[in-house]
Amino acid sequence: MKAILTYQRTEYGKKIRKDYESHRIGERRCNMRMYVPRTDGISNTITTISKDNYLLELYEQHEIKHLDW
Repeated sequence: MKAILTYQRTEYGKKIRKDYESHRIGERRCNMRMYVPRTDGISNTITTISKDNYLLELYEQHEIKHLDW
């Protein structure tokens, strides 16, 4: 599976958003957002230099059998 990761506000971030924006809470933005895979199969623009696009690639886990010689 391949998917582009995008930032999404966490439930905690949704709760404190108004207090954060009115400067009543001194919280870091990284504590209010997290990366989640996009489910629509598209990404944002890739022509900008200031923002990276992150790609998530999941692989199936295969069992490795060891041979005893």
